[in-house]
Amino acid sequence: MATFLLVHGAMHGGWCWRGVLPLLEAAGHRAVAPTLTGMGERSHLLTRETGLSTHVLDLLGVIFCEDLSGVVAVGHSYSGLVISQLADRAYDRISGLIFLDAFIGRDGAAMWDFQPDKTRAAYTKAAEEGGDGWRLPPTDAFVAALGIADPDDRAWVQSHLTDFPFRCQHDALSLTSGGYEKIPKGYIHCTQSPLAPKFGQFCDEATAAGWPCRAIPASHDAMVTHPALLARALGEIAGEL
Repeated sequence: MATFLLVHGAMHGGWCWRGVLPLLEAAGHRAVAPTLTGMGERSHLLTRETGLSTHVLDLLGVIFCEDLSGVVAVGHSYSGLVISQLADRAYDRISGLIFLDAFIGRDGAAMWDFQPDKTRAAYTKAAEEGGDGWRLPPTDAFVAALGIADPDDRAWVQSHLTDFPFRCQHDALSLTSGGYEKIPKGYIHCTQSPLAPKFGQFCDEATAAGWPCRAIPASHDAMVTHPALLARALGEIAGEL
């Protein structure tokens, strides 16, 4: 059985894994779903200095304080970069990485490098108009891109989203220890959202590299809309790492 460290993406929080946690635990796994600094119930801690390194420190603290080892770190969307940097820092505690519709990083790359010009322009405008130039507010366009079909699910997610530090778009990975390369990896691609083409390229990259991969018919927020499907895929890939 696996020990999962479930790491949410931009503007979300540990709350988004609510439907997945009991399913993983019922299957005999252990699962921890922390909230990164500046989001969710920790939104009051958001500052201009909050960045990728802050979120890596969050996870290092969870691993230490919860005495976790043999961890399968799951990174959703933005947090594909977070778990990559975590692997570089704590590879002795991590047994696998699973990228959930997530960015796959490389040394020196930032999330901004993977964004198309149209997205960059929209994010810059949103930060300038609603976030004092350094925060990205959860706009209607962001919510629509998640591809959540059920109106109740969509309303619930939208009511819980919080601002995201713009700095996280620009902070680059520094993979220097060799730990990231040592750890086995898998990928889960969610095929039913407007973001499917963006993350499909990363799934193709993972498949070409020989990682265990799954394509599931779910929204980008599969943990909310398809928790059973996601929990099954996580368990299967963890068993193959």
